[in-house]
Amino acid sequence: GTLQAIAANMAPWLGIWMLVASLSGSFALFLGTTTAYTRSLWSMGRPDVLGCQAYLPQQLGKLWRRYNTPWVAILVYALSTTFLMSFSFGILVQMDVFMKNVTLLYEIAALIYFKYRQPDRPRPFAVPFKIIGVWVMMIPKMFIVVTAMLFTDWRVWIVAVVFYGSITSAYFIRDFIQARGICLPSEQVILATPQEIESVLEHADLAAEFITDDFLAFRDDSDSDSDSDSD
Repeated sequence: GTLQAIAANMAPWLGIWMLVASLSGSFALFLGTTTAYTRSLWSMGRPDVLGCQAYLPQQLGKLWRRYNTPWVAILVYALSTTFLMSFSFGILVQMDVFMKNVTLLYEIAALIYFKYRQPDRPRPFAVPFKIIGVWVMMIPKMFIVVTAMLFTDWRVWIVAVVFYGSITSAYFIRDFIQARGICLPSEQVILATPQEIESVLEHADLAAEFITDDFLAFRDDSDSDSDSDSD
């Protein structure tokens, strides 16, 4: 890259070190991204004790017995990434923006839906002027989002329709199965491994200890301030 070329012009050995640093940074970023996305797929494929709450196919929740790695999620992520690499960078940018716009439309639709169905539900923040305020705020946003989507490349539309169609279909199929009580047998449900349970309990104990220490320190400080005010 440019930084490596500048470093090489300054000193050959500096250019080599800059190249090694760039490769190491890119590899670390690749590992972090892969871990984050594959664990997200893995968690959405994990059912509860009834085996009825997985948002994605439960095969994604499988772990390799030896290293506890989500090998199915990694395979799906690798195949998806390989498919996306066939597109140009400009198309990938359009896909990213398009997917975010679709997600934004989902959020707007959910806001309007719940404002009509549950207008008096307690919320941490309420849009002013109730449903009229929601429409006044959302119409300009929807216009901008839809206009941007209309000028997107047709290949992005095809990928988005297939992707969101599959996800939406899977969601309704899951609801259909749950409504009829069709769940996995208990012996097929993918539960947490003993190592995962031990790790969660350990972190929970540490968190509880940390919160308790902070509370005691805060209480001691409050008592000290009260004593000072009394004096």
